[in-house]
Amino acid sequence: MAMRYVILIGIDAYPQDSRPLKSCVNDVEMISYRLNRDEVASQTYTLTARSEGHSAAPSSVENSMPKPTYQNLLSKFDEVINRAKANDLVYIHFSGHGTRSKPDNELSHASGDLALVLLDGEKGDQIRYLWGSTFALFLKAMVDKGLVLTVVLDCCFSASVYRDDDSEIRFLPFDKNIGRKQDTEELDYENYFSGNKSRGVSLLPNWLINPSGHAILVACGPHEVAKSLSTENERLCGALSYFLCQALDECGGLSVKHSDIYTNIRANFRASWPKQNPVLYGNRTQSFFGLPSDQPERCTIAIVEIDGGLHLQAGMAHGICMGDLFAISLVQTPKTSKEQLIGQISKIKALTSEISLLHAESRVVDATGWVATPIKQHILHKFPIQVASTLPNREMLISTLRGRNLVVQEDSSKEDNCFFQLRMNTLQHYEVIDRLGQPVYLNLSHMQQGQATDKDIADVLEHLLRYTAFKELTNVSLRAKFRESFCISIIDPSGNTLNPGQDLVVEHEKPVKFTFRLQIENIGHDVIYIFVYSLGAFWEVQNVYRGTYEALPPRNMQSGFGGIFRKKIEASFPPELIEQGQRECKDIFKVIVTSQPTAFDFLELPRIGDVLKTRSSRMVTSHRRNDSTQEWAAFNFPVRSVLR
Repeated sequence: MAMRYVILIGIDAYPQDSRPLKSCVNDVEMISYRLNRDEVASQTYTLTARSEGHSAAPSSVENSMPKPTYQNLLSKFDEVINRAKANDLVYIHFSGHGTRSKPDNELSHASGDLALVLLDGEKGDQIRYLWGSTFALFLKAMVDKGLVLTVVLDCCFSASVYRDDDSEIRFLPFDKNIGRKQDTEELDYENYFSGNKSRGVSLLPNWLINPSGHAILVACGPHEVAKSLSTENERLCGALSYFLCQALDECGGLSVKHSDIYTNIRANFRASWPKQNPVLYGNRTQSFFGLPSDQPERCTIAIVEIDGGLHLQAGMAHGICMGDLFAISLVQTPKTSKEQLIGQISKIKALTSEISLLHAESRVVDATGWVATPIKQHILHKFPIQVASTLPNREMLISTLRGRNLVVQEDSSKEDNCFFQLRMNTLQHYEVIDRLGQPVYLNLSHMQQGQATDKDIADVLEHLLRYTAFKELTNVSLRAKFRESFCISIIDPSGNTLNPGQDLVVEHEKPVKFTFRLQIENIGHDVIYIFVYSLGAFWEVQNVYRGTYEALPPRNMQSGFGGIFRKKIEASFPPELIEQGQRECKDIFKVIVTSQPTAFDFLELPRIGDVLKTRSSRMVTSHRRNDSTQEWAAFNFPVRSVLR
């Protein structure tokens, strides 16, 4: 049975010249109470420091606990790493100040180097920075050992929004006199680009690690504020910590997935502090304090209520079209529940849409708990398919395809308009032909006549169309002002700069990994949000960044913003293709840039043939925004690997 380890850090008692806080120890007490309420046995390490003159609550966990100093925390990390075994669970919660230095290396150009502000010295009356690079070394050691890790950081790193008159903003300006300690270990970023089973693609921010074994929930983006709020019993606590405990109650306890918790948290933030947007990195299907789950989820998109209307948190940038149909239900409601309603897109914008219920008597109460599941999507109609007239049971197959909302072109004279054609090859295997007349590489053994069912064939064709729809996604109405606010390019292994649409061609004598860089510079005046996806050789759509998004503020060196998003992407030639005798591999890296936080995770696809695990879309901010701020742009970077 897996053991559970908990490390809780709450710091209010910063030195007077370092802005003491009042709510961080309350966070730790609240989280500790919530974990213990489920009677989950765990080894708990608590490091807290309460401000002088602040009376402790009767349930205080502080007592004679060690202070949250730099050395004490690192020793607890070491203890967990040494004691824990593979598949054990680790939860780390930090409430306190964050800070940021000015960017000083290539991998921190977007937001500078981030750090947690800890105490230091024998009496704990000094401060010391735990840099993200050092923190990542310990997190990596835990993940490498096979531990299942959850980290919550209820602090912020936003110098640009720091205000002297707000004592509960959890940011401390960087002090160069404290700076980097000489014995602070530096993280070798190059070691953190790990492969996946298709193209070895991984792209990580400067203090994140292999995303499969961990999840990190951060209170806000690099340009935002982490705030405290007053609870019903008039106790101050961090907004993220408070809504996290509430989400655990509302979503089903400690075994709930991070994606569900995140959706709930974001929905609750709109009521108290809509300018704060928590960010989730890593394995979103991992349970909050449990092992990763293999249970499939529904493909859902969040709904919020604005001025009495229902707003789907997806728009043209997500492939939403007028007239699309959705089933609307509560997050935790089974698909067959009578609570399910039917809605239709009645107005569409760049990043959001308005959805109307089809039955006048239907209504949604407290829309923050509701989500939409696609029923009919018109974007798939743009990619008709053709079924060869010689196929067995052709009419039944066509009926199945049309039941999936796919367009089947039966007029042979319009064959050129079809994106895919289904036929039978000489080996009696079903075969899909693309628009260029070339067979589509599927590598699916069950596509043989007599083995493949109509459902199997429909699954494959629908997958191909969804992949194609995402690949072809582009903004034909892109406003020049938004496009001119940033520059985007990739740097190939030889140092050449390539613009969107230009092919990156890499030739090898033998299969080796290769690295290129994605670079985006914000030359405008507003924050932009970056999403990076890999469209691979096995028809998968994967989030390369493995985070909600990368927020890129404009250049402001005094606030620690370099204005440049520069990340390495590592890729390799898939061994499966080599085994099939193929000498060329074509991928596409798609970059989407938006003017607001949003989510595209419900558009992700696994390898073709894998069980499609549906994804819960992140809940984005729900307060009213000016329509003119809803901007987006999409760019494709083709990558072709050739074995000579």
